[in-house]
Amino acid sequence: MKTTYAWPNQAQLTLLKAALLPPDKAEPYWYEFIADYDLQKLDHGCNQVLPMVFINLKGRLRSDLNERTCRSSYRYVWANNHLIMHDAKALLILLKQHNLKVCLLKGAAFIGHYYPDYGMRIMADIDLLVSPKQMPELVNIIESNGYKIISGPEEADTSDFLKLFHAQSFKNSRGTDFDIHHYVSNFLVNEEFTERIWQNVKAIDLFGIEHLTYVLNPTYQLLHTVLHGLQYAPESSIRWIVDAANLLKNNCDEINWNEMGDICSKHHLNLPMKMALNFLCKELKLPIPQDAISHFNDVKITNRDKDYFVRSSNLGFRNTITRIRRSWEHYKIYSSGDTKKTSLIGFFDFLLAYLKVNSRWALLPHIAKKFSGVLWRAIEGMFKRVFSN
Repeated sequence: MKTTYAWPNQAQLTLLKAALLPPDKAEPYWYEFIADYDLQKLDHGCNQVLPMVFINLKGRLRSDLNERTCRSSYRYVWANNHLIMHDAKALLILLKQHNLKVCLLKGAAFIGHYYPDYGMRIMADIDLLVSPKQMPELVNIIESNGYKIISGPEEADTSDFLKLFHAQSFKNSRGTDFDIHHYVSNFLVNEEFTERIWQNVKAIDLFGIEHLTYVLNPTYQLLHTVLHGLQYAPESSIRWIVDAANLLKNNCDEINWNEMGDICSKHHLNLPMKMALNFLCKELKLPIPQDAISHFNDVKITNRDKDYFVRSSNLGFRNTITRIRRSWEHYKIYSSGDTKKTSLIGFFDFLLAYLKVNSRWALLPHIAKKFSGVLWRAIEGMFKRVFSN
């Protein structure tokens, strides 16, 4: 019952239907699921969905071990999310005091605004979006207040790492992770689009504080949910389906589908959006306008669209070569043109930080492990294509 990609396997799909369909239609899927699977031995993806099942079928579940397991999962998520959001409150108040405008992303956005219940979604960290211009100031503020960067070695210069990635990770004294993004996606590193996002964010009240922070509007929220959800992950993560489903059920009328189509065409994102909307419509019967489905089904999927999707999905040798080339480009930025730094030895040391490896001796085994994983996925994909034909 394991998958390493964004699409659910059969067990996960059954559980998703128990979590997301109307209760009368969802209930049979729950009893079908527990007849075939042991709740004590679920994979990562299924465990993410259990709290939503408990909320959706509350009052309909038989009082047995399965119901108690489901309830315990919900209570754990509810309590853990309160602790994480308590830490988020402290940081958001600090940033508001310094007049820094930040936007909640991913789980924090849904827990803080789109979901009415803290137990509806598993959340491991807090993701925040800040404009690229304000990123250095934000980092100075949080580092001076005890937050430590965890994106690289402790001795690394944070200002160097700000040049490399579209997000940076920090940790507070209690150990809660904060991922600070200056772009919503590494495939949307575009000043014009970023400015467009900030012009359309929604101010929200949180923790009883008026306009404490912001969230993406539903159009950009759905775009970000799909793009992030369809990226490759070493463990199955189907939270994006739960997030997208709840967004569509409750905020579909606020989504500007024409704008969505324009963005996806301009930035070569038609393929992931087409796949996501067709899945959500076919499997979960979500209220997506037929015009939107037709648009993405009819739009021409270009080679560049396919290339973007392959790269974001972390599939194949072509993506590996692209990542190596990108690492070298990052290294040249990191070294700032210093000819003493721009060398193979310097690049080797840079990779230690870039890949978060602790020693030179550990780097080659780390790369070999990554490469063998790519090789295995390529062989597996080749056999699937051969036998499917």
